[in-house]
Amino acid sequence: MYVELIEDVVMASLDELASMNKPIELVNELKVTAFKIIAYIFFGPQGYSSLDPLRKLFGEQLKGVFCLPINLPGFPYYKSLKAREKMVSLVNGSIEERKMRNKSNDYSKSKKSMLDLFLEVENEDGEKLDNETIIDLLGSMLAGGHEATAIATIWLLTYLSDNPQILQKVKEEQDNIISSRSSTQEGLTMTEIKQMGYTAKVIQEALRMTNVGIGAFRDAKADVKINGYNIPKGWRVLINFRGVHLDPEIFTNPKTFDPSRWDNMNIKAGAYTPFGLGSRICPGNDLAKLELLIILHCVLLHYKLERINPECKVRFFPMPLHTDNYLVKITKLK
Repeated sequence: MYVELIEDVVMASLDELASMNKPIELVNELKVTAFKIIAYIFFGPQGYSSLDPLRKLFGEQLKGVFCLPINLPGFPYYKSLKAREKMVSLVNGSIEERKMRNKSNDYSKSKKSMLDLFLEVENEDGEKLDNETIIDLLGSMLAGGHEATAIATIWLLTYLSDNPQILQKVKEEQDNIISSRSSTQEGLTMTEIKQMGYTAKVIQEALRMTNVGIGAFRDAKADVKINGYNIPKGWRVLINFRGVHLDPEIFTNPKTFDPSRWDNMNIKAGAYTPFGLGSRICPGNDLAKLELLIILHCVLLHYKLERINPECKVRFFPMPLHTDNYLVKITKLK
């Protein structure tokens, strides 16, 4: 459903950035692009365009996640809570408006957004989701769907830039897809996406090398000993995803960017968790991978990226990212 939408949004964003003819902080611009995609999927064309303030409010709310919970004016946590109040009010108004629109016959025949589906769903007792639950679901989508996707894209571009031979193979695969098209075809199709086998392995390796997620908490269900340490029942345990991904007992030469390791890779459950694991796996993982494939396709075939600070340092909390926010100049190829 969303291949054409994602490609259109990505190309429009890159065209705009290239037209600026000056260095830009790419990670911030990619966040805006990914936000547009998620907002469109959630609200549909009917309510998406009027919700630009939502992006700024959500950004302010997100700053309160990794800070001390001091609820006093001037502190990030206080500002985060205030931003959430405004966000809830804004989205709540959109939900109520959508409920009224959905009652009309003409509107019910139109293409349904995720919000429309949330408004229809019922549990086994016939109860529907309340507005605040829908808003929390939107918040979860935005957190994983625009921040994480943007940073994952930055690292994907970084590894390709550092490995010219791998970059060339990805370009060749994308060129072959374009050259096989009929003269009348415009834009990507899902069939072409499925032909990006090598590109998909490159993305898989990038997510292993620099996992955007820090880890996950679990409760110890029994007393356990690990390497001489006692973990009592009821204690909270942090699973360090990044540490597992760089474990030489699981991945040979773990700090080497090597997409070919996925040619015939057979790893045990829990050894590769860029989107979590089990029943709590990220529900947007397929959408995120689709976005990465389309972004890479658009960038490599139509644009040139020139890093301004190629030796820039990296910070690792809360997410790994270059301190200059990946400052680049974008030029559109003829």
